Amino acid sequence: MGIKHKLDLTKLAFRMNSTSKVPMPLAPLLPQVLHCYEAILTPADTAFLLRLEAKRAYSYEELRRLSGKVDAVFKPFLERLMSFELVSYYDYRDGREPFYRLNSILVGWFESTLSPMELTPERVEFARRVYQLFTGVKRFNFTPVRQIINFIMKISPTYRTVVTLDEAMPAKQSINLNQKVEPAGAEGGVMALDGIDYYLDKFDQDASIGVCACFCRQFFTIGGEPCRYDIPTESCIMLGPHARHMIDSGLGRAISKDECSTIIRDCYAKGAMLNVLYLHSNMDELESAICLCCPDCCGGIGAYNRGLLPLNVKAYYLAQANPENCVGCKLCEKYCASGAIKIVDKQIVLDEERCIGCGQCAFHCKKDAVTLIRRERQVFLPNRPKSEARF
Repeated sequence: MGIKHKLDLTKLAFRMNSTSKVPMPLAPLLPQVLHCYEAILTPADTAFLLRLEAKRAYSYEELRRLSGKVDAVFKPFLERLMSFELVSYYDYRDGREPFYRLNSILVGWFESTLSPMELTPERVEFARRVYQLFTGVKRFNFTPVRQIINFIMKISPTYRTVVTLDEAMPAKQSINLNQKVEPAGAEGGVMALDGIDYYLDKFDQDASIGVCACFCRQFFTIGGEPCRYDIPTESCIMLGPHARHMIDSGLGRAISKDECSTIIRDCYAKGAMLNVLYLHSNMDELESAICLCCPDCCGGIGAYNRGLLPLNVKAYYLAQANPENCVGCKLCEKYCASGAIKIVDKQIVLDEERCIGCGQCAFHCKKDAVTLIRRERQVFLPNRPKSEARF
């Protein structure tokens, strides 16, 4: 890589990172991020992307004029950049004009580049470099760097919500979508969007639900670490404008609400937790995806279990142990995403502070030794020393 191209990629990395409400810690990871860029971008690609301002919306014609290309040349040029999600297209279908925008690195460009089920050699090489970047984060897990990263992540806004299946929930009350419920013993209200069916109903319209490959499982598998939970690779659910863009760009396929429900329930039964993500990592925006994250290879809970990063999520439920019903089968311990449950002397022991309300324990327990109560809260789990990592 030439010096000028390296400097241009550095500028682009910081600009794309600034488009997210929750930027990644770019400075210490910059060499690895540039290595990922180099697998995809030419100097001409980079020069064009640097003409785009962070967080600004552009029309197609504005982008074409910035490129200086005639339409016949610019259209395939833009389509290539969009196929890697370096530039995203948004059509909210709510009266706003559709627009294009420079994407963020994470969540954004990284995930979408590995979204197709069939990967070209170019994308396979990109996956190898992303694998090296993510697994290399573990080198920062030492005192005092670990404590500094924990502090930064704790004060940063979260960009993911943990929800669960109706089958794992306690008996539900009939409530309006925007009505808060104050169940006995709960701290704060709980919205009806604590279950997955809320999101499927919300986006149950033409081409507003899609599915693509899980970015995390793609790069871990290519890196030689297939999913320990055997969850299918095609399992990332896309919603709304994000789904329509990914489908139109050939990065995923449209699915019905029924097929989506089947995928979610099949993956959940194997141990996947349900993470809802939002456009631009901003929880004030529309939901953009439901990640079916396993405790192993997920970039969120998996990174925590591997001793790579802390975890910061919004949860709606809290597990409650009923030791008198426990038979010591260890199903709850096996499927607990955050390691909050242990079986000691054939009895369930629950660390409530580590519970993220995914519902896996209640779903798999056959004896009601663990149940869920509504408890809307923010959960922050600091990264632990490497010696305490689960995987």
